[in-house]
Amino acid sequence: MPSTFEGYVVYRTGKAILFNGHYWDGALWFPLSQINVVEDPESVEWVISVADWLCNKKGLLEFSHYSEEEIENMSGF
Repeated sequence: MPSTFEGYVVYRTGKAILFNGHYWDGALWFPLSQINVVEDPESVEWVISVADWLCNKKGLLEFSHYSEEEIENMSGF
C-alpha cells in the first residue's frame, strides 16, 4: 500500500517533482511514474501517494519529521 504525504511542490519537470512535505526541513525528488498526485487547483497544497519500494529505499515514513540532513541523505547527494 502506498504511503501518503501532504505538502507542496517546489519544482516540476515532465518526469519528476521536487516535493516538500509538511514535516520535512527540505524537499525530495519523486519520479512521476512512481507517485499518484492529488492536486487541488484552489490550493498550493498537494497530496502524493508514493510507491512502497521507493519509500523503503529512502527510509521515508508518513507523518514523520525529517531534518535537512536526513533529507539530504535520502536524496543521495
